[in-house]
Amino acid sequence: MKLATYLPEVRRNSGGWTSTIYVRNDGPTNWQGKVTFFDQAGAYVGDHGATLAPNAVWSGATPPNNWIGAAIVEGSDDISVVIRNDKTGLATFDNGLTPGGATDPAWGLAGTVIHAPALYNNIFGGYSSTLYVQNPNATLTTLTPYLYGRTGYNDYPQSDIYMSAGNQQVLSLGPMVNNTSWAGSLYGAATQPVAFRIYEEKGSTESRSYNATAVGRHLIYVPAAYRNYYGFNSGLVLQNLHNSSSANVTLRYCERTVTNPANCPTQSVSIPARRAVGVNLNNAPVPNGWSGTVSLQSQSSSIPIAAVVNNTNSVGGYAFNATGYGSKLAIFPRAAKNANGRSTGFTVRNVSGTTIQIIPRYYSADGVQIWWGDALQNTQGQPITLQSAQAIGYFQATDCLPVGLCLPNDWQGSIVLEATGDIVAVMREDTSSTTSGYNGVSR
Repeated sequence: MKLATYLPEVRRNSGGWTSTIYVRNDGPTNWQGKVTFFDQAGAYVGDHGATLAPNAVWSGATPPNNWIGAAIVEGSDDISVVIRNDKTGLATFDNGLTPGGATDPAWGLAGTVIHAPALYNNIFGGYSSTLYVQNPNATLTTLTPYLYGRTGYNDYPQSDIYMSAGNQQVLSLGPMVNNTSWAGSLYGAATQPVAFRIYEEKGSTESRSYNATAVGRHLIYVPAAYRNYYGFNSGLVLQNLHNSSSANVTLRYCERTVTNPANCPTQSVSIPARRAVGVNLNNAPVPNGWSGTVSLQSQSSSIPIAAVVNNTNSVGGYAFNATGYGSKLAIFPRAAKNANGRSTGFTVRNVSGTTIQIIPRYYSADGVQIWWGDALQNTQGQPITLQSAQAIGYFQATDCLPVGLCLPNDWQGSIVLEATGDIVAVMREDTSSTTSGYNGVSR
């Protein structure tokens, strides 16, 4: 099945930002495809073709300096794509979006209906949002956005936005809310599927980003949440996607090593139709120093919700989407250990309801499973056992097997988690001055 992956924001030394694209071949045979770049008007700029062996990763090759636009990765359905944007002291990571196929609609689907739970303009100490929208279609697309204020803030209906073929729109939230201090959410309708990314910054000190949600679910999961845990604190923004009914949402907080999920503390919030509320874990029913996961469930399967997670720390933090699409396979197209100052770490949660085992497989960029993962003599890493609702994290800078074998320094590649039951996962990448993250790709 031939599909494509959309990247709404790609840069090369534009405004200080430069993008790195990672394309992984998840299939059993060689992948042949290309990355095509378009300027903001939708005009073709150039492309880069690649042939990838199974499990191999291609990265790089963006257009010349002082360029901003969008990209489409063409090829088979068996690829996973993420993109990192870097600026001095700032970084973001995002998943690519597709028009269909095996992807999580909470973060990976271009849609004719889109939802963005967390939008800000000059509020909460200076946070402001910018919207990046890509029309990947061959004809004109009309987008009609509507901004819903949180309690105490106004709504702002918007005029139609006409996007020619391939067009990229960069929409600063300030003019859309009359340059007032504002917090709220977005509902949008488009005549054809659009790819939609939200960027959030606080001056030159913090940056985060996430993808808009095309389809919500009544039960979604946050695999990594914290309350003052090694410098991390979490905030959740929940959006009710129903057009008329309120959502009564139960948040269930389970520590990573939970043995009886029924005893996890809970919290309830009510969300008016199409609006959003924020939940700060400093006000959640969990102790200081807590690390765990959160499930969010509305009162009815007919009332879907979406959520964005902000995990903040001393260098800013990162954002990702809560997910309801558990699977037995989670893929991280980008992973590293002390490679050019970058190291990654993943967190995985068991959402199957039973005890499961997970086999992690580590691959170098050329697709070869590395020697570290061969220590059990059957080409796999140490198995991970998780009871229902349990989670565990692995930081690649300190990944070692019990026999003392550790990942080599300067390693870059990808990681695949194969489980006997459904899991959800998230990946974080750290440098000395930045933290960024993306959702594990479910298959």
